[in-house]
Amino acid sequence: MKGFLLNQENGHYYAYSNTKANYQDSVNVCQTYTPPDGFTGYLVTVTSKDEHDWIGSHLGAISTIWIAGSDLGDRGNWTYNVGPEKGQILYDLYSERTYTFTNFPYTEPNLEVGENYLISIPNSKDGWNNVVASTQSNYICEFSPIDEPFIPTVHSEGDMVTVNVNGYDISTLEIKFTSASQPNFNCQNIKKVGENTITRQVPSGTGKYSYTLSDKVKSSKSVPWQYHPPHISMIGLSLETVTLVGDNFGNDVSKIQITFDVTGTNTECNNINIIIPFKQMTCSLKLLPKILPFQVVVNSISSRYNKTSLYHFDSKSIFLIPIT
Repeated sequence: MKGFLLNQENGHYYAYSNTKANYQDSVNVCQTYTPPDGFTGYLVTVTSKDEHDWIGSHLGAISTIWIAGSDLGDRGNWTYNVGPEKGQILYDLYSERTYTFTNFPYTEPNLEVGENYLISIPNSKDGWNNVVASTQSNYICEFSPIDEPFIPTVHSEGDMVTVNVNGYDISTLEIKFTSASQPNFNCQNIKKVGENTITRQVPSGTGKYSYTLSDKVKSSKSVPWQYHPPHISMIGLSLETVTLVGDNFGNDVSKIQITFDVTGTNTECNNINIIIPFKQMTCSLKLLPKILPFQVVVNSISSRYNKTSLYHFDSKSIFLIPIT
């Protein structure tokens, strides 16, 4: 393993293997490798575009690396299988829904039997691929503070989440979310549900934040966090109007950007109008020879779509993209 590199944004260390290994050996090395004092190690969990870009800029010369993520036992539904995010949903192939961050090309991930784990080309725009566990690849270990609290991401309408707050006094606990570009907020309705576990409400919102936990004695370091990326379940086409149905849009059109045919003409859809907050919007687009793949950005959080179903209002026809 090469020496530790510190990511200043999330406060985590990373170490790159200079030898190749299969998936399980990579996981084992990361879990047993001696970490910096006060940290714990695991196979890297890529949870945001910022983290993906940091890895690419610092370790971009690597050909491929193992990263956390598996659909073993539930083919097509990908979850983080190691690290603080273990058990959290990563990606649903059938709906093409991303819950944190993904970097799949059009043909990936697929449903090939046995291809239950993920590799990444760190400095590639479409660099994720599912492969069999016996594949030989380099890997990156990530190291986060042992006592770093983990708060799951939520959809833009807000949600109740469960958090392990071991080591904090729940009766005086405060959870603060801060952002450089939008209003800060504190979590409401903190409720103790176990000796070291609480539930609390995260309000509606979009974009990136950082959170801290504090009680009358101590305070955690700031931890990067974001709302779920936008998701599109259906596109409706009629003349020069495009209707997008899904969720996590928010309700502020000034923070939304929609771009079609991102690998070709890269054409932006204009005059965005929210029809149903968070769930439905329209925009104006002149006729294009092709519109897929397309990208939606909501408050700096983006998702790219390759297989979204299309509905043509005039002919009342639905066009479905097959999943292979």
